[in-house]
Amino acid sequence: MRVMWFLSICATVGASHLASTSHAAAPDAQPLRFTSPLQLRQTMSSDIDLGFSIGYRPRFLSHTGKDFVSGDGLNVVTHRARFAADVSFQNWIRTFVQVQDVRLWGEEDNQLDPTANGLDLHQIYVELFAGDFGVLRVGRQEIDLDNKRIISSLPWSQRGISFDGARLMLAYRSLKLQAFGVLLQEDETFPEGNVPDGRTAERHMVGGHANYKWDWLTTSALYVFRIERDLEVERHTVGLFAQGSHPMLQAVAELYYQFGDMASETISAYLASLELKRKVADIGPAGIRASTHATILSGDGTQQGTFDTLYALNHKYYGELDFFLNISRDTQNLGLVDVGGHIGVGLSSIGLDIVAAVNHFRSVERVNGDGVFGTELDFKIKWSLGSHFYLRGVVGVFLPGRLRGSDNELGGFLTMNGQI
Repeated sequence: MRVMWFLSICATVGASHLASTSHAAAPDAQPLRFTSPLQLRQTMSSDIDLGFSIGYRPRFLSHTGKDFVSGDGLNVVTHRARFAADVSFQNWIRTFVQVQDVRLWGEEDNQLDPTANGLDLHQIYVELFAGDFGVLRVGRQEIDLDNKRIISSLPWSQRGISFDGARLMLAYRSLKLQAFGVLLQEDETFPEGNVPDGRTAERHMVGGHANYKWDWLTTSALYVFRIERDLEVERHTVGLFAQGSHPMLQAVAELYYQFGDMASETISAYLASLELKRKVADIGPAGIRASTHATILSGDGTQQGTFDTLYALNHKYYGELDFFLNISRDTQNLGLVDVGGHIGVGLSSIGLDIVAAVNHFRSVERVNGDGVFGTELDFKIKWSLGSHFYLRGVVGVFLPGRLRGSDNELGGFLTMNGQI
Protein backbone atom coordinates (compact mmCIF):
# COMPACT_ATOMS: atom_id res chain seq x y z
CA MET A 1 0.00 0.00 0.00
CA ARG A 2 2.85 2.42 0.83
CA VAL A 3 4.33 1.77 -2.61
CA MET A 4 1.07 2.63 -4.38
CA TRP A 5 0.67 5.85 -2.39
CA PHE A 6 4.20 6.87 -3.17
CA LEU A 7 3.95 6.02 -6.88
CA SER A 8 0.71 7.97 -7.22
CA ILE A 9 2.32 11.04 -5.68
CA CYS A 10 5.36 10.74 -7.98
CA ALA A 11 3.14 10.41 -11.04
CA THR A 12 1.04 13.42 -10.03
CA VAL A 13 4.10 15.62 -9.49
CA GLY A 14 5.66 14.51 -12.78
CA ALA A 15 2.47 15.24 -14.71
CA SER A 16 2.12 18.64 -13.03
CA HIS A 17 5.69 19.49 -13.97
CA LEU A 18 5.11 18.60 -17.62
CA ALA A 19 1.94 20.67 -17.69
CA SER A 20 3.62 23.70 -16.13
CA THR A 21 6.59 23.60 -18.49
CA SER A 22 4.34 23.42 -21.56
CA HIS A 23 3.24 27.08 -21.17
CA ALA A 24 5.61 29.93 -21.95
CA ALA A 25 5.91 32.78 -19.45
CA ALA A 26 4.66 36.22 -20.41
CA PRO A 27 7.49 38.43 -21.72
CA ASP A 28 7.00 41.07 -19.01
CA ALA A 29 6.51 38.61 -16.14
CA GLN A 30 10.18 38.30 -15.11
CA PRO A 31 10.62 39.55 -11.53
CA LEU A 32 12.97 36.61 -10.82
CA ARG A 33 15.86 35.23 -12.85
CA PHE A 34 17.34 31.74 -12.95
CA THR A 35 21.09 31.62 -12.38
CA SER A 36 21.36 27.88 -11.65
CA PRO A 37 19.09 24.82 -11.73
CA LEU A 38 18.64 25.03 -7.97
CA GLN A 39 18.23 28.69 -7.27
CA LEU A 40 15.96 31.67 -7.90
CA ARG A 41 17.61 35.05 -7.50
CA GLN A 42 16.32 38.57 -7.14
CA THR A 43 18.54 41.62 -7.49
CA MET A 44 17.31 44.01 -4.81
CA SER A 45 19.66 46.84 -5.83
CA SER A 46 23.03 47.32 -7.49
CA ASP A 47 24.69 46.30 -4.21
CA ILE A 48 22.54 43.50 -2.76
CA ASP A 49 21.72 40.14 -4.34
CA LEU A 50 19.12 37.84 -2.73
CA GLY A 51 18.61 34.15 -3.60
CA PHE A 52 16.30 31.31 -2.60
CA SER A 53 16.23 27.57 -3.18
CA ILE A 54 13.63 24.93 -2.26
CA GLY A 55 13.99 21.17 -2.39
CA TYR A 56 11.78 18.23 -1.50
CA ARG A 57 12.94 14.59 -1.56
CA PRO A 58 10.64 11.76 -0.38
CA ARG A 59 11.95 8.19 -0.51
CA PHE A 60 10.24 4.81 -0.18
CA LEU A 61 12.69 2.31 1.33
CA SER A 62 12.21 -1.45 1.63
CA HIS A 63 14.37 -4.40 2.63
CA THR A 64 14.01 -7.87 4.12
CA GLY A 65 15.80 -7.15 7.39
CA LYS A 66 19.50 -6.95 6.40
CA ASP A 67 20.32 -9.70 8.91
CA PHE A 68 20.57 -12.73 6.55
CA VAL A 69 17.89 -14.66 8.45
CA SER A 70 14.20 -15.00 7.67
CA GLY A 71 11.90 -12.59 9.46
CA ASP A 72 10.25 -9.21 9.25
CA GLY A 73 11.64 -6.56 6.95
CA LEU A 74 11.26 -2.81 6.71
CA ASN A 75 8.92 -0.65 4.61
CA VAL A 76 8.99 3.09 5.29
CA VAL A 77 8.68 6.44 3.56
CA THR A 78 11.08 9.18 4.62
CA HIS A 79 11.31 12.73 3.41
CA ARG A 80 13.66 15.66 3.38
CA ALA A 81 12.46 19.21 2.84
CA ARG A 82 15.01 22.01 2.51
CA PHE A 83 14.72 25.76 2.20
CA ALA A 84 17.74 28.00 1.71
CA ALA A 85 18.35 31.71 1.34
CA ASP A 86 21.47 33.74 0.73
CA VAL A 87 22.29 37.43 0.63
CA SER A 88 25.44 38.88 -0.92
CA PHE A 89 26.64 42.45 -0.77
CA GLN A 90 28.90 44.01 -3.43
CA ASN A 91 30.52 40.65 -4.20
CA TRP A 92 32.66 40.70 -1.07
CA ILE A 93 30.43 39.30 1.68
CA ARG A 94 27.73 36.61 1.55
CA THR A 95 25.49 34.99 4.17
CA PHE A 96 23.84 31.60 3.56
CA VAL A 97 21.25 29.79 5.66
CA GLN A 98 19.60 26.41 5.03
CA VAL A 99 16.84 24.81 7.10
CA GLN A 100 15.73 21.20 6.67
CA ASP A 101 13.05 18.85 7.99
CA VAL A 102 13.74 15.10 7.95
CA ARG A 103 11.16 12.57 9.14
CA LEU A 104 9.23 9.39 8.51
CA TRP A 105 5.77 9.74 7.07
CA GLY A 106 3.28 9.09 9.85
CA GLU A 107 5.74 9.40 12.73
CA GLU A 108 3.53 11.73 14.80
CA ASP A 109 1.27 10.28 17.47
CA ASN A 110 -1.64 12.09 15.82
CA GLN A 111 -2.25 14.79 13.23
CA LEU A 112 -2.44 17.47 15.94
CA ASP A 113 1.08 16.70 17.15
CA PRO A 114 3.01 20.01 16.83
CA THR A 115 6.50 18.60 17.36
CA ALA A 116 9.15 18.60 14.64
CA ASN A 117 12.08 16.64 16.01
CA GLY A 118 13.69 16.42 12.58
CA LEU A 119 13.74 20.20 12.03
CA ASP A 120 17.34 21.40 11.90
CA LEU A 121 19.49 24.36 10.93
CA HIS A 122 21.56 22.36 8.46
CA GLN A 123 23.84 25.16 7.26
CA ILE A 124 24.50 28.77 8.20
CA TYR A 125 27.69 30.59 7.38
CA VAL A 126 29.28 33.86 6.33
CA GLU A 127 31.69 34.15 3.41
CA LEU A 128 34.27 36.91 2.91
CA PHE A 129 35.64 37.20 -0.64
CA ALA A 130 39.03 38.46 -1.80
CA GLY A 131 38.13 38.96 -5.45
CA ASP A 132 38.53 35.77 -7.47
CA PHE A 133 41.54 34.70 -5.42
CA GLY A 134 39.97 33.34 -2.27
CA VAL A 135 37.08 33.06 0.15
CA LEU A 136 36.87 32.51 3.90
CA ARG A 137 33.77 30.59 5.03
CA VAL A 138 32.91 30.57 8.75
CA GLY A 139 29.99 28.70 10.30
CA ARG A 140 28.00 25.48 9.91
CA GLN A 141 28.71 24.12 6.43
CA GLU A 142 28.87 21.08 4.16
CA ILE A 143 32.30 19.90 2.98
CA ASP A 144 32.76 17.64 -0.06
CA LEU A 145 36.22 16.75 -1.34
CA ASP A 146 37.13 14.96 -4.58
CA ASN A 147 34.97 11.83 -5.09
CA LYS A 148 33.63 11.97 -1.52
CA ARG A 149 35.78 8.96 -0.61
CA ILE A 150 37.00 10.51 2.68
CA ILE A 151 35.14 13.78 3.40
CA SER A 152 31.57 14.40 2.23
CA SER A 153 28.22 15.83 3.29
CA LEU A 154 26.60 12.38 2.80
CA PRO A 155 24.17 13.62 0.14
CA TRP A 156 22.55 10.16 -0.13
CA SER A 157 21.41 10.36 3.50
CA GLN A 158 18.21 12.30 3.99
CA ARG A 159 19.72 14.10 6.98
CA GLY A 160 23.22 14.52 5.55
CA ILE A 161 25.97 16.03 7.69
CA SER A 162 27.46 19.47 8.15
CA PHE A 163 30.48 20.69 10.08
CA ASP A 164 30.91 23.57 12.55
CA GLY A 165 34.09 25.42 11.70
CA ALA A 166 36.00 27.56 9.23
CA ARG A 167 37.36 26.92 5.75
CA LEU A 168 39.77 29.00 3.66
CA MET A 169 39.60 28.38 -0.11
CA LEU A 170 42.16 29.87 -2.51
CA ALA A 171 42.41 29.64 -6.30
CA TYR A 172 45.08 30.68 -8.78
CA ARG A 173 44.65 29.61 -12.39
CA SER A 174 44.43 25.78 -12.36
CA LEU A 175 45.48 25.43 -8.72
CA LYS A 176 42.96 25.28 -5.87
CA LEU A 177 43.95 25.15 -2.20
CA GLN A 178 41.87 24.90 0.93
CA ALA A 179 42.39 24.46 4.65
CA PHE A 180 39.69 23.72 7.22
CA GLY A 181 39.22 23.27 10.93
CA VAL A 182 36.03 21.95 12.52
CA LEU A 183 34.79 21.16 16.02
CA LEU A 184 33.12 17.76 15.87
CA GLN A 185 32.03 17.46 19.51
CA GLU A 186 32.23 19.82 22.48
CA ASP A 187 32.29 18.63 26.09
CA GLU A 188 31.89 22.02 27.80
CA THR A 189 28.42 22.93 29.07
CA PHE A 190 27.27 26.53 28.60
CA PRO A 191 23.92 28.30 29.16
CA GLU A 192 23.63 29.29 25.50
CA GLY A 193 24.30 25.77 24.24
CA ASN A 194 22.73 22.32 24.52
CA VAL A 195 25.67 20.07 25.40
CA PRO A 196 24.30 17.20 27.53
CA ASP A 197 25.50 17.04 31.10
CA GLY A 198 28.14 14.40 31.58
CA ARG A 199 29.42 14.37 28.01
CA THR A 200 33.15 13.65 27.96
CA ALA A 201 33.69 13.56 24.20
CA GLU A 202 35.87 16.31 22.75
CA ARG A 203 36.67 15.81 19.08
CA HIS A 204 38.31 18.03 16.45
CA MET A 205 39.33 17.76 12.82
CA VAL A 206 41.70 19.88 10.72
CA GLY A 207 42.90 19.33 7.19
CA GLY A 208 44.20 20.64 3.93
CA HIS A 209 43.48 19.90 0.27
CA ALA A 210 45.25 20.82 -2.95
CA ASN A 211 43.85 20.33 -6.44
CA TYR A 212 45.46 20.94 -9.82
CA LYS A 213 43.83 20.42 -13.21
CA TRP A 214 45.52 19.86 -16.56
CA ASP A 215 43.68 19.48 -19.87
CA TRP A 216 43.10 15.74 -19.40
CA LEU A 217 44.16 15.06 -15.81
CA THR A 218 42.95 16.24 -12.41
CA THR A 219 45.05 15.50 -9.33
CA SER A 220 44.52 16.14 -5.62
CA ALA A 221 46.43 15.71 -2.38
CA LEU A 222 44.64 15.45 0.97
CA TYR A 223 45.64 15.62 4.62
CA VAL A 224 43.17 15.17 7.51
CA PHE A 225 43.92 15.01 11.23
CA ARG A 226 41.09 13.92 13.55
CA ILE A 227 41.54 13.78 17.31
CA GLU A 228 39.09 12.03 19.66
CA ARG A 229 40.36 12.87 23.15
CA ASP A 230 37.78 10.77 24.98
CA LEU A 231 38.87 7.66 23.06
CA GLU A 232 42.57 8.58 23.05
CA VAL A 233 42.63 8.41 19.26
CA GLU A 234 44.76 10.62 17.03
CA ARG A 235 44.34 9.64 13.37
CA HIS A 236 46.20 11.16 10.41
CA THR A 237 44.96 10.50 6.86
CA VAL A 238 47.06 11.35 3.81
CA GLY A 239 46.17 10.53 0.25
CA LEU A 240 46.30 11.15 -3.47
CA PHE A 241 43.48 11.32 -6.01
CA ALA A 242 43.84 11.30 -9.81
CA GLN A 243 41.23 11.36 -12.56
CA GLY A 244 42.11 11.21 -16.23
CA SER A 245 39.96 11.41 -19.34
CA HIS A 246 40.63 10.15 -22.86
CA PRO A 247 38.16 9.80 -25.74
CA MET A 248 38.33 6.02 -25.33
CA LEU A 249 38.74 5.66 -21.55
CA GLN A 250 38.31 7.39 -18.21
CA ALA A 251 40.23 6.35 -15.10
CA VAL A 252 40.03 7.25 -11.41
CA ALA A 253 42.76 6.19 -8.99
CA GLU A 254 42.87 6.80 -5.23
CA LEU A 255 45.41 5.91 -2.55
CA TYR A 256 45.17 6.78 1.15
CA TYR A 257 47.18 5.87 4.23
CA GLN A 258 46.31 6.34 7.90
CA PHE A 259 48.68 6.51 10.85
CA GLY A 260 48.60 7.72 14.44
CA ASP A 261 47.79 6.40 17.89
CA MET A 262 44.82 4.57 19.39
CA ALA A 263 45.44 4.50 23.16
CA SER A 264 48.62 2.40 23.43
CA GLU A 265 48.32 0.97 19.90
CA THR A 266 49.70 2.31 16.63
CA ILE A 267 47.35 3.00 13.71
CA SER A 268 48.44 1.71 10.31
CA ALA A 269 45.79 1.30 7.58
CA TYR A 270 45.32 1.92 3.87
CA LEU A 271 42.79 2.25 1.04
CA ALA A 272 43.56 1.77 -2.66
CA SER A 273 41.08 1.99 -5.53
CA LEU A 274 41.04 1.99 -9.32
CA GLU A 275 38.04 2.50 -11.59
CA LEU A 276 37.99 2.34 -15.40
CA LYS A 277 35.08 3.66 -17.44
CA ARG A 278 34.42 3.88 -21.15
CA LYS A 279 31.69 4.59 -23.63
CA VAL A 280 31.02 1.38 -25.51
CA ALA A 281 28.79 2.44 -28.39
CA ASP A 282 25.90 4.57 -29.60
CA ILE A 283 22.97 2.56 -30.95
CA GLY A 284 20.36 4.91 -32.30
CA PRO A 285 19.35 7.29 -29.50
CA ALA A 286 20.91 5.06 -26.83
CA GLY A 287 24.42 5.48 -25.46
CA ILE A 288 25.97 2.37 -23.90
CA ARG A 289 28.73 2.62 -21.29
CA ALA A 290 30.56 0.22 -18.99
CA SER A 291 32.92 0.34 -16.03
CA THR A 292 34.97 -1.92 -13.80
CA HIS A 293 36.53 -1.24 -10.41
CA ALA A 294 38.66 -2.77 -7.68
CA THR A 295 39.00 -1.40 -4.14
CA ILE A 296 40.80 -2.67 -1.07
CA LEU A 297 40.49 -1.36 2.49
CA SER A 298 42.89 -2.82 5.02
CA GLY A 299 41.80 -4.88 8.00
CA ASP A 300 43.64 -7.28 10.28
CA GLY A 301 41.04 -8.00 12.94
CA THR A 302 41.89 -4.87 14.97
CA GLN A 303 40.50 -1.32 14.91
CA GLN A 304 43.95 0.20 14.47
CA GLY A 305 44.59 -1.93 11.39
CA THR A 306 41.22 -1.21 9.77
CA PHE A 307 40.89 1.77 7.45
CA ASP A 308 38.42 4.37 8.75
CA THR A 309 36.61 6.08 5.87
CA LEU A 310 35.80 9.02 8.16
CA TYR A 311 32.90 10.90 6.49
CA ALA A 312 32.84 9.11 3.13
CA LEU A 313 29.81 8.58 0.90
CA ASN A 314 30.11 4.79 1.16
CA HIS A 315 26.64 4.32 -0.37
CA LYS A 316 28.18 5.44 -3.68
CA TYR A 317 30.86 2.75 -3.67
CA TYR A 318 29.89 -0.42 -1.81
CA GLY A 319 26.46 -1.35 -3.17
CA GLU A 320 23.08 0.37 -3.14
CA LEU A 321 21.75 -1.84 -0.32
CA ASP A 322 24.20 -0.31 2.20
CA PHE A 323 25.74 -3.36 3.82
CA PHE A 324 29.08 -1.57 4.23
CA LEU A 325 28.36 1.93 5.52
CA ASN A 326 30.58 1.52 8.59
CA ILE A 327 33.66 -0.39 7.46
CA SER A 328 34.95 -1.32 10.91
CA ARG A 329 31.57 -2.53 12.19
CA ASP A 330 30.28 -4.11 8.99
CA THR A 331 33.45 -6.07 8.27
CA GLN A 332 34.25 -6.94 11.91
CA ASN A 333 37.63 -5.24 11.26
CA LEU A 334 38.49 -7.88 8.65
CA GLY A 335 39.00 -5.35 5.85
CA LEU A 336 37.18 -5.22 2.54
CA VAL A 337 37.97 -6.13 -1.06
CA ASP A 338 35.35 -4.93 -3.56
CA VAL A 339 35.56 -5.96 -7.21
CA GLY A 340 32.80 -5.27 -9.71
CA GLY A 341 31.43 -3.14 -12.49
CA HIS A 342 28.35 -1.94 -14.29
CA ILE A 343 26.83 -1.54 -17.71
CA GLY A 344 24.49 1.32 -18.44
CA VAL A 345 22.20 2.56 -21.19
CA GLY A 346 21.28 6.23 -21.44
CA LEU A 347 18.49 7.80 -23.50
CA SER A 348 19.24 11.48 -23.07
CA SER A 349 16.39 12.55 -25.36
CA ILE A 350 13.83 11.40 -22.79
CA GLY A 351 16.00 11.69 -19.66
CA LEU A 352 16.14 7.93 -19.01
CA ASP A 353 19.14 6.02 -17.64
CA ILE A 354 19.25 2.28 -16.87
CA VAL A 355 22.13 0.52 -15.09
CA ALA A 356 22.91 -3.05 -14.01
CA ALA A 357 25.72 -3.35 -11.45
CA VAL A 358 27.56 -6.08 -9.55
CA ASN A 359 29.82 -5.90 -6.48
CA HIS A 360 31.69 -8.91 -5.11
CA PHE A 361 32.91 -8.48 -1.53
CA ARG A 362 35.66 -10.37 0.25
CA SER A 363 37.61 -9.80 3.45
CA VAL A 364 41.31 -9.07 3.66
CA GLU A 365 41.73 -11.16 6.80
CA ARG A 366 40.32 -14.67 6.49
CA VAL A 367 38.29 -16.48 9.18
CA ASN A 368 38.80 -20.25 9.32
CA GLY A 369 40.10 -20.12 5.77
CA ASP A 370 37.03 -18.31 4.42
CA GLY A 371 36.93 -14.71 3.26
CA VAL A 372 33.72 -14.18 1.25
CA PHE A 373 31.15 -11.62 2.42
CA GLY A 374 28.96 -12.07 -0.65
CA THR A 375 27.84 -10.58 -3.96
CA GLU A 376 25.37 -7.77 -4.56
CA LEU A 377 23.41 -7.35 -7.79
CA ASP A 378 21.63 -4.03 -8.39
CA PHE A 379 19.28 -2.82 -11.12
CA LYS A 380 18.84 0.96 -11.30
CA ILE A 381 16.64 3.27 -13.32
CA LYS A 382 16.50 7.06 -13.30
CA TRP A 383 14.14 9.38 -15.14
CA SER A 384 14.95 13.10 -15.18
CA LEU A 385 12.89 16.10 -16.25
CA GLY A 386 15.55 18.69 -16.83
CA SER A 387 17.57 19.78 -13.83
CA HIS A 388 14.68 20.29 -11.45
CA PHE A 389 13.05 16.88 -11.06
CA TYR A 390 13.93 13.18 -11.15
CA LEU A 391 12.71 9.76 -10.11
CA ARG A 392 15.28 7.10 -9.22
CA GLY A 393 14.51 3.50 -8.37
CA VAL A 394 16.79 0.65 -7.31
CA VAL A 395 16.12 -3.02 -6.61
CA GLY A 396 18.88 -5.33 -5.47
CA VAL A 397 19.75 -8.70 -3.99
CA PHE A 398 22.68 -9.62 -1.74
CA LEU A 399 23.87 -13.22 -2.06
CA PRO A 400 25.77 -13.91 1.17
CA GLY A 401 29.01 -15.82 1.58
CA ARG A 402 30.00 -17.78 4.67
CA LEU A 403 31.02 -14.63 6.56
CA ARG A 404 27.47 -13.29 6.35
CA GLY A 405 24.77 -15.92 6.71
CA SER A 406 22.50 -18.26 4.79
CA ASP A 407 19.51 -16.28 3.52
CA ASN A 408 19.59 -13.89 0.57
CA GLU A 409 18.67 -10.27 1.29
CA LEU A 410 16.40 -8.20 -0.96
CA GLY A 411 16.01 -4.45 -0.91
CA GLY A 412 15.38 -1.32 -2.86
CA PHE A 413 14.15 2.23 -2.82
CA LEU A 414 12.32 4.79 -4.91
CA THR A 415 13.38 8.43 -4.58
CA MET A 416 11.64 11.48 -5.96
CA ASN A 417 13.58 14.74 -5.97
CA GLY A 418 12.30 18.16 -6.90
CA GLN A 419 14.34 21.37 -6.62
CA ILE A 420 14.12 24.95 -7.74
